[in-house]
Amino acid sequence: MNDPIVFGERILSVLNESEEVISINGQRNGEELTGHETAIIEDWWRDVTYLANEHLNEILLPTMDEYTWEQFGIRGRGVSRVLLSGEGKNFRADILPVDSRKCIYAVGSRGLSRVAFWDVLDKEMCREEYPEFSPQSESVLRWDHWDSTEEVVFLDGKFYAATPNKLGHPPFVIQLCQRGTFLETSSRALRMRGDSIFRANRDLYGELNKISSILQTMNMLSLSPPQVLKSESGEKLPDQPIYRLGRILALQTGKDELEPIKAPDIIGAGRFFMATLTGALQRGSLSNIDWGNLQFQLSQVAIATLAGASKQVFSPLVNTMARFKRLLVKEAIWQFRYFDLTADIGRIGRKRSYTKADLEGDYTVDFEYVPALPEEIAANYGLASMASRWMDDRSI
Repeated sequence: MNDPIVFGERILSVLNESEEVISINGQRNGEELTGHETAIIEDWWRDVTYLANEHLNEILLPTMDEYTWEQFGIRGRGVSRVLLSGEGKNFRADILPVDSRKCIYAVGSRGLSRVAFWDVLDKEMCREEYPEFSPQSESVLRWDHWDSTEEVVFLDGKFYAATPNKLGHPPFVIQLCQRGTFLETSSRALRMRGDSIFRANRDLYGELNKISSILQTMNMLSLSPPQVLKSESGEKLPDQPIYRLGRILALQTGKDELEPIKAPDIIGAGRFFMATLTGALQRGSLSNIDWGNLQFQLSQVAIATLAGASKQVFSPLVNTMARFKRLLVKEAIWQFRYFDLTADIGRIGRKRSYTKADLEGDYTVDFEYVPALPEEIAANYGLASMASRWMDDRSI
């Protein structure tokens, strides 16, 4: 059955359409940041994101948010490498999202101490990035290892180069999704951290496929049931099936007899199990109201209540993404200020110049994501319309 992929695509489509809200709070030179100053910081981050996404699209990868939403949903964790370099028009924002399945890392008392990931480069990309290496095949396996002192690259299992790490820490941001258990019960519990959206239903999809196969088998038996040919002569069955659309079989009157073998329909236990299974799958994923396939109307209160149940799926994802982006922009701002960079970046026709001074200060950049659920929005409008009779606009 296609339930897992439909559920996954539904979740990712809602998350990709969610509204991003950025808030910046802090001080510069002992005074609160003004609206103009926070706007410059926000514009800088949006322009850096645009530049990074343009590079990702050029190498046939989705944008940072699209890639990261999929990682948090399917893998339960997200990884990105942040490297800013260049000056002015040559400024480069190399923010590379990494598949967490291909990444290993170690955590020390001050955060990440070592990070390594592998990927596959085609021959042309390998020659462009590593001109001194001669590929022996059409693709090259690369291991990129970072720690606080150096970056070490291995190509096809062979040491290629070691470069000093001027940052003093691995330039990676890693976050685990708020799904699974973080209880310190045993070393085995570490595997349960940062689980995917399929955590609740992972073991149920196999049962759904099994009972669907049983039902389809019974449907086929009703169309083409097995039969028995009773004959005094004891003749063998014909080569072709007896029960066939339009087939004519000659039998001797009074002697030969053709009877179907009776096959039982699905019993009550099977129907009860099917109902229980579909209910469990719905409680572990999304309600019917989120799929838009209810067969009856509901009030705004009922819609708002049922839509709230879907927050068990979306809340861990949006909260994790907010933490991830906060750390991502923190690392990017730190590198821009540490190396005293300048950047002339932005969309074509709207490029802006930024310097280290534009990002100075003690502040935090926080993110919030609001999923766009049409049924919940409609229900809230209906409740607001009802409440307008006795409540003021500010309270609503």
